[in-house]
Amino acid sequence: MSDVFEHNPDDHEDPAAGPLWLVAGLGIFLFIITVLTLTALSYNQQSLEEESKVTTATAQEIEDLRAEQQTRLAEAHLDQFEDEIALVIPIERAMELIAEEYGERR
Repeated sequence: MSDVFEHNPDDHEDPAAGPLWLVAGLGIFLFIITVLTLTALSYNQQSLEEESKVTTATAQEIEDLRAEQQTRLAEAHLDQFEDEIALVIPIERAMELIAEEYGERR
């Protein structure tokens, strides 16, 4: 005779299929609703931020920004890109340097 250990003696029933499907279906439905709601909130926040940054800027602010960008492009300066520091020069000067370096080889 062998004695077999049973965790729950005399309990050999499977869970009822109806309630199991109901709980699984509700869980999936709530998950999908949660994902769609968070996605909608994210897109709404993104468009609000874009509107506040782009459409509410005054003409003076835009002109100041453009002038600052043109000044940075027109003169050489040191700039940090990620963890490196680089010398940024105007494109016209860069073209002159390349023409001098490679133009002499012809």
